[in-house]
Amino acid sequence: MPAGVTLLEMATDLRATLGYSLNYSHGVDQQPALYAALKRTQIELWRMHDWPEFYEEVDTATAALQQIVAVPSQLDFNMLNDVFWRPQGERRRQLLTYGIWSAQRSSSDFANFGDTGSPVTRYAYNASTSGQPTDKLELWPVPSIPGILTCAGRIELLPLIAEDDVCTLDSELIIAQAATPIMMRNKDPTAQLQATKMQALFNKLRARQGSAKRRPFLIQSRI
Repeated sequence: MPAGVTLLEMATDLRATLGYSLNYSHGVDQQPALYAALKRTQIELWRMHDWPEFYEEVDTATAALQQIVAVPSQLDFNMLNDVFWRPQGERRRQLLTYGIWSAQRSSSDFANFGDTGSPVTRYAYNASTSGQPTDKLELWPVPSIPGILTCAGRIELLPLIAEDDVCTLDSELIIAQAATPIMMRNKDPTAQLQATKMQALFNKLRARQGSAKRRPFLIQSRI
């Protein structure tokens, strides 16, 4: 099955894989646990490997003296691979280094744009935005001229909570991996066979990306 399968459909297939009754009324108490296992499994798979088809580069225009820039809403800050900046009108961009430390902040009045210049060389997560709907980045030095900030990373994982929510990753892989620990806990004699099938499917999907890369090799660019 492809991505885009609903949580309810995946739970039904998971029940079949586990040998549970497919009659919903016979296992209504099990359903929340199956939903939780599928959600957790997709998150684990999302963090385990860089899936190139979900990587994008998104450009954001920055104004002169703009110190704080919002992370594009379609990207997950925790899954950013690289951040670049280039002066407006130029084609060459510079890879930014993560981290703005005391060595940078203490040299002048940073809060009042004492550290201004071009090009931007560093960025950091703006902690004041923690818990807010939009994550933001802090730039150093504060750009003295307009530019383009490019965030390259993984798109946000779709929520998998309601029964009609759809999966982002391959549903067969999610189901196979979610079933394995449950079968082991239940001392199912076919648990090892299920684990072997799950690993084979994972290897097949990963092989389509060229190798076990932890960084993307295919990136789409847009503004």
